[in-house]
Amino acid sequence: FPSHDILNLKVVHVLSSFFPDTTGGTEHYVLALTKGLSLLGIDSAIAPPGLDDAHDRQAEGLRVFLFKDRLAEKVHQWGASIVHFHEFASGGKISVAHLKSIRALGIRVVVTPHVSGNSCFVGSMYKNDKLLCEGVMDRWKCTSCFHQVKRPGTTTGLLTLLSELTYRDWE
Repeated sequence: FPSHDILNLKVVHVLSSFFPDTTGGTEHYVLALTKGLSLLGIDSAIAPPGLDDAHDRQAEGLRVFLFKDRLAEKVHQWGASIVHFHEFASGGKISVAHLKSIRALGIRVVVTPHVSGNSCFVGSMYKNDKLLCEGVMDRWKCTSCFHQVKRPGTTTGLLTLLSELTYRDWE
């Protein structure tokens, strides 16, 4: 691997919470990842949403950028090379809008969804609760699966068609 001087990478990891606030699986994974990146000379920071944009802190030896509205600005000011989204959070706390605003600054973005709820309506990644899903997000297939698993006994085809037509109107 090249030396730290050649790499000079800075990675911001975006996830919904971090130590000491929560200690779940994603937090442990990200902590281990940042330690591994550090061995390669790559600096890391953490960016969970907070109540405001003013209170940054240190946790587990890492800089933690709390953000409410100014994630892209904070990431840019720190000089991030890459922003790694580990999840998206409901209520717009971590959203595709954040990802787009960072991309607009020319910063590279990586997405690693750690929980299936980010990409699977059912939350299991099993097609119709039976077969392992291939993971391709398709509105028709995913909506149909959702109705078969979560709304058994309903007219799945009709509900799927109505969902598809409604979605099309929102585009």
